[in-house]
Amino acid sequence: NNKGNFINKEGKIISKQWFDWYKDFYNGFAIVCLNNECNFINKDGNLISKQWFNFCEDFIEGFAAVELNDKCNFINTDGKIISEKWFDFCEDFIGDSAIIELNRKWNFIDKNGNYLFRQWFDDCGNFHEGFADVELNGKFYKIDKNGKLTIKENFDKRIKLQENKITHYEIPKFISSMIKGNNGTIGKNNNAIPKTEKYDSDYYLLKVFKQAYD
Repeated sequence: NNKGNFINKEGKIISKQWFDWYKDFYNGFAIVCLNNECNFINKDGNLISKQWFNFCEDFIEGFAAVELNDKCNFINTDGKIISEKWFDFCEDFIGDSAIIELNRKWNFIDKNGNYLFRQWFDDCGNFHEGFADVELNGKFYKIDKNGKLTIKENFDKRIKLQENKITHYEIPKFISSMIKGNNGTIGKNNNAIPKTEKYDSDYYLLKVFKQAYD
């Protein structure tokens, strides 16, 4: 019936629910998809959230980026959404903070769902060794986690900020927009990939790419 599940080492099926798509367990949880929506199950086979999402990332540092109605947020391992505000872009947590974007402005969020800074920036990169590169009003700075800004001279924005920014979360959105387009997506030998399940995520992409290249 084209449904999937997991078994444990004793050969027991762990979930009563069968899924349209699933990803291997990572950091204690597996992403599962059903009826064009995604969630997580734990190793007991239980869903961790009552809310289903359009897209889910793996858990990193105890938190996972999720997307719902073209906005993103984070949930913890108890399935709780950490921020009241939903964002246009979310990166995975690195250490104790994650990059977020809202209305073309950038900031960082901590694991309690709080902004690191009152100031929002025009662009930013991830923290490395206690500092992050940020752009504000055409100038470039290093910022520490106390919010202290140090201006940077001869700063190559395009190279440095992109080096310090993970972009994998943008890729599914870009490809999924192609999948949803009127012309579908082109696969091997210029054959159109069938537009069936439309998971707005890279997990759906894996599935359609397999269809195209089998």
